[in-house]
Amino acid sequence: MLTDPLALLLRNRLAGLLEKPVTLTVTDNRRSMITFRWHHERLEVRVHAMFLLADLPFVRILASFFKDPKPANRAAIARYIDEHSLLINHAAHRSAKVARLRHRGRVFDLQELFDRVNARYFKRACDSKITWGKTTPGRRRRSIMLGSYDYEGNIIRLHPALDVDWAPRYVLETLIYHEILHWLFRPRHDGERRVLHGRAFHEAERAHPYYEKTNTWIEKNLPRLLKSSSWPCCN
Repeated sequence: MLTDPLALLLRNRLAGLLEKPVTLTVTDNRRSMITFRWHHERLEVRVHAMFLLADLPFVRILASFFKDPKPANRAAIARYIDEHSLLINHAAHRSAKVARLRHRGRVFDLQELFDRVNARYFKRACDSKITWGKTTPGRRRRSIMLGSYDYEGNIIRLHPALDVDWAPRYVLETLIYHEILHWLFRPRHDGERRVLHGRAFHEAERAHPYYEKTNTWIEKNLPRLLKSSSWPCCN
């Protein structure tokens, strides 16, 4: 039985769009992101936990895919998986001990940066853990998730593409600030929508002194980040 409210929401949305009963299983599988079959007019579907973050327009794409897996639907799902690839390893490490998290990189020590941001802006109140995420060598990307916050594990992750000597320190600190805001401002539901970035979140985010400068740097250096995101992650 589903107890996660996001899983229930996804199942109910699919059932409503398909007008068929749906059995949904959420997995942490790191290879198979989505599988389904129709069984006596009932859809049985297994999806990775990343799909729980899907908004209603993308759920409509999923429903269309389950009806008819056309190339356009497959391509849209492949883009979604690629854009959320940093989450693939999250669920498997939700109960990770601090000793298993990797905050020291080749260039930056994330714990040092986190402590600085936490002290300056949050009076050291944030108790999140921080680690470098993982990347898949050799994959060409058109987008990249530079940071994420795991609500269940209370873990902040930054993409290892940022662990380079040409990335400014202020960019990493601003991204950490953004993820700590997720710790501070929990998601809320507005009807069918799950609101991750509400008004208070945006106001706090824009108050950071390097908000605009960081966004400008990321936009300017996105091609270079996409290229470096295919490098192997250091251990």
